[in-house]
Amino acid sequence: MNNRNILLILLALLLVCFNRGVESATISDAISYLNTHQNPDGSFGNKTAFRDSCKVAETFLEMKQEGSCLTNLLNYIEATEVEGTDYLSRKIMAMCKAGRDTATLTTILHSYLNLYFYYIKNN
Repeated sequence: MNNRNILLILLALLLVCFNRGVESATISDAISYLNTHQNPDGSFGNKTAFRDSCKVAETFLEMKQEGSCLTNLLNYIEATEVEGTDYLSRKIMAMCKAGRDTATLTTILHSYLNLYFYYIKNN
């Protein structure tokens, strides 16, 4: 699935949320498109699958979507090991919106930040 298509669909979903003049069929079509274009491992996208998947999960959760597509997506995000503050914060945001425990992830993120500030202070 083309990353550009995923981002365009997500943008359309977000615009629909903020623009009440758009027909609700557009939302259904966008959600249907995403449901039928999910990768077998539960992710969305190719080169930036983790980033795209986190954004799709947040969108689904914001729109109160349920079902196996969301479950598989959240399981993919939860099982994916990430490093660095960018992907870790994306994972925390998606898991937090889903109501899953993020205590360990938050501790890891804080340790990254503490290392960064220690490095800045001592160099």
